[in-house]
Amino acid sequence: MTSAPDPNFSSEFSSLSRPGGGRLKAQTEGMDDQELNFARTILQGRAVSAVGDDEVLREAERLLTGWQAGQLRMERPKLYDHYALVFSALLRKVAALEARLDALEQARADGETK
Repeated sequence: MTSAPDPNFSSEFSSLSRPGGGRLKAQTEGMDDQELNFARTILQGRAVSAVGDDEVLREAERLLTGWQAGQLRMERPKLYDHYALVFSALLRKVAALEARLDALEQARADGETK
């Protein structure tokens, strides 16, 4: 079942899609014609467990920034095999930051009770 397009969706991004699906291609002169596969470019043939979260996030930012600027061509990704890589790294980072915050708040509370 396909839902109708959201009329509130930003026209900036809706202009990037092509009728009938297909791949996203930037229209910038002098750009490499190769379309990059998001996950494969980040992983470079390695297992997901072999690539650290910092590297995943750094490379994802580089690829997405280049794509948004029209400097890179990207294959149209499927959530389960591309962006899940980045979302997983972000979730782990958030969990680690929450744990650090909890430890700092606990240390502060312990210091105030002494």
